[in-house]
Amino acid sequence: MKNSLKNNNLNDNHKKFDFSKINIDTIITFCKNNTRYVSAGVLTIILIVVLAVTAVNNGKSEGKEEEQQEQVADAQDAYEVNENEELNSLIGKYYELYAAGNVDELATIATPFSDMEKSYVQMMSGYVEGYNNIDCYTKRGLEKDSYMVSATYEMKLSGVEATVPGMEFFYVRTKEDGTLYIDNVYGTFNSEMKELETDPEVMALIEKFNDASDVKELVADFQSRYTQAIEQDENLRNMVNTVTAGIVSWKEAYVAQQQAAEQAAAEQAAAEQAAAEQAAAEQAAAEQAAAEQAAQQAAAEQAAAEQAAAEQAAQQQQQETNNGLNYLPEGTTLTATDAYNIRVSMSETSDKVGTTAIGDTIKVVLSYEEGWTKVEWNGKTGYIKTELLLNN
Repeated sequence: MKNSLKNNNLNDNHKKFDFSKINIDTIITFCKNNTRYVSAGVLTIILIVVLAVTAVNNGKSEGKEEEQQEQVADAQDAYEVNENEELNSLIGKYYELYAAGNVDELATIATPFSDMEKSYVQMMSGYVEGYNNIDCYTKRGLEKDSYMVSATYEMKLSGVEATVPGMEFFYVRTKEDGTLYIDNVYGTFNSEMKELETDPEVMALIEKFNDASDVKELVADFQSRYTQAIEQDENLRNMVNTVTAGIVSWKEAYVAQQQAAEQAAAEQAAAEQAAAEQAAAEQAAAEQAAAEQAAQQAAAEQAAAEQAAAEQAAQQQQQETNNGLNYLPEGTTLTATDAYNIRVSMSETSDKVGTTAIGDTIKVVLSYEEGWTKVEWNGKTGYIKTELLLNN
């Protein structure tokens, strides 16, 4: 597992490969540069990507189990093969759902499971018919009821009779309710991308697992089987090229889709920000206008109050002045506050010139000692008792 993938020619491509240094851009670059060849390394990498390529976007690594085994599992111990029926069922279900492209159920048994991986699985389900002859080579994990698993299988690609031998690593843990699940934090993709934090003790155990002689022998065995299958079946090699082209197309479409989604989200955010700013500006303008209107109203009311007070003071002053007099100065203009009879002469029995209405203007001509005042009213001249005018 420590040998790197060669790509100079067909023979070099059939050498051993490094399972732990894989990402989709590496695959695509290799495939574009070697479209005439189908190598053991290429298809095996594709098989691993089928099971593991994902850019996990968020999340935290699973916490360390509180209760670890009393003795840390020795990764050099021998495999147990298909000994745990529940674990065998879990891995079998994983491959069944993977081939069917059922990402929703798949995410319930393998977690975390990103949107990118879901998209990839759905694309690959169009090429893969199923997985057969699944065997689970198991060793104890770090925590109680945890397992390190080398799963081997025969993968059936669409339109090809021959099957492809494959192998994948899983780290399996136990939930609080006692059921098993696959911890994708320790999958192939995150081992390369390191997007999720891993437990150093678990990683050290996995590294020891990978260095164990029986693991190396199992890898070598499936490498040999794979190489033989590829060399003996031209249809299988052609199908590998088809799958490789599909991976390239998927990757380009997914990147474009993500970029479009990010652009749409940015535009939506900008539009919402602009709308919020516009609403805030309109609200501020409305509040300012209301404040100005209120200020104008207050100023008008203040002015009216001051005018009324001034008129009242003037009237009061006039009343006080009048109270000290028994006549009105010549030329004084009054506004009638009552109905006053205007006589032809200084006598209450004389004929009336007319009767004032409230609000009529009365101009003083001359006040007499007899207690009468000559006035002008509506263009007429007559007499009103001085006392009435003084109290007006």
